[in-house]
Amino acid sequence: MLSNPMKPGEAKKAYAKAQISQELTLKELSRLVAGQTTVSRADVSAVLIATVDNMIDSLRAGEQVDFGELGKFRLQITSRGADSLEKFTASCITGINIQYVPGEDLKTIFGNLEFQPVASRSAQAAALRAEKEGKVVELGTGKIIGTHKGYWFHTIGQRKGLGFSGGPWFVTGKDIDENILHVSHGQDTKEQYGNEFRLRDFHFITANPWIGKEPTAVTFKIRHTEKRQSGILYHEQGSYRIVSSQPLQGIAPGQFGVVYDAEEQICIGSGEISC
Repeated sequence: MLSNPMKPGEAKKAYAKAQISQELTLKELSRLVAGQTTVSRADVSAVLIATVDNMIDSLRAGEQVDFGELGKFRLQITSRGADSLEKFTASCITGINIQYVPGEDLKTIFGNLEFQPVASRSAQAAALRAEKEGKVVELGTGKIIGTHKGYWFHTIGQRKGLGFSGGPWFVTGKDIDENILHVSHGQDTKEQYGNEFRLRDFHFITANPWIGKEPTAVTFKIRHTEKRQSGILYHEQGSYRIVSSQPLQGIAPGQFGVVYDAEEQICIGSGEISC
């Protein structure tokens, strides 16, 4: 219950107040982005830090910084009034703020949110943890060896950071519907391999070079490795399907695949992996 600062004499009332369930740090954001793309966490952090530095330099130069769908940033100043233009100087400026103008998508993205009261931040965090927790099951035996806090934190083929005894363990698959993470002692189990995958929401760096040329030979990366794989790209039902020339380990839906030309000279674009 809170008092109305404009009417202190009135009885206290219940008001809406947003609660922060947790904080997404730069380190964690970099880790998440690295897990969804083919670049390392250090590279992601470096790009984000350099982006902020360049944005600050541009704002200092009086420029508006446009981040596309994210929105725009620009400086806004306040000042005291002067009796004439001749008497107005920099000393009249009383404050400088960064004004943020959200992109069109962000303006409407929260329009259909449903709100519910929560008991406390700690209770809300506990509820979120309970919703994310799932079983970790050994492939082949069906034995439950532990729990995870969200299958989206793990990638197929992952070995480090699992924290289960009796290892080494490798992530071999995910049952998204049942929220189950499958693991095995062997890294190269046949369940980890596939020959094809789809890319949805594909974004081209420049113009589409494949118009009228599908199917076409390409090279691609779906994991953070230097080596690129070769395959054939097909355009089907609004998405792209790639059939690899060699078995692929760790096709992970939700992560991103990067596509290059057949000669590995030009990066064409990227899309989200789906099966």
